[in-house]
Amino acid sequence: MVFFRSIKKVSFLISLVLIAIGYLFISRGAEGIDLCLQIAAAGLGAAGLFSMIRYFMLQVDVRYKRNDFAMGVIIIAMGAFLYLLKDRLTDMIHIIAGVVMIMSGLFCIQDAIDGRQIGMPSVAVYLFLLVIEGAFGAIAILKPFADEALHFIVNGIGMIVCGAGGIISNILLAGYHQTYENRLRRDHEEKNRMTIAEVPATEPVREADPIEETAEDIPDDPEEERPLE
Repeated sequence: MVFFRSIKKVSFLISLVLIAIGYLFISRGAEGIDLCLQIAAAGLGAAGLFSMIRYFMLQVDVRYKRNDFAMGVIIIAMGAFLYLLKDRLTDMIHIIAGVVMIMSGLFCIQDAIDGRQIGMPSVAVYLFLLVIEGAFGAIAILKPFADEALHFIVNGIGMIVCGAGGIISNILLAGYHQTYENRLRRDHEEKNRMTIAEVPATEPVREADPIEETAEDIPDDPEEERPLE
């Protein structure tokens, strides 16, 4: 249960959207731009709605520390923006893809920090993803290839790398977080056992010794003191 709770659902959904868009870039090229924007808008809308629902499912003491509701509204607004203006954004598709890939690479920094905090031995994979995704994003924005079809293929590969990297990172963090939670629970239980063992056992309450009555303590019988009539 800890593993599935540790999965970042919104991030996982967005990673699947990136893989789908990357596949369309490779298979359909410029003909798939409109469909790519529709998928991106739908994915953002679903992710934002899930974030808002999750906000109301949290406990109050946890909810007020998070911005899930506001972030959900922003993500839904971004999805609506893509859908309503998709015809005007067709010429900017490569710039949008490049910005998305660079942002995906920057999220690797946060994942690396989180991984180190929960005991991940090495974060080299995140540094690798940061460089690769940043490079794909720069290529998408700068458009160094004269062949438009080749540019779509390279961007598609970059989007798939970003989506797959996000899923792998999500699963790795969830696995290490489960190990981290189990270790904390074992340490807590061990600490409780040690605390109980250090508490001295209470001595049993001794019963009071019976009071021995002596001859002096026994009152005289008033019948014996009465004179004979």
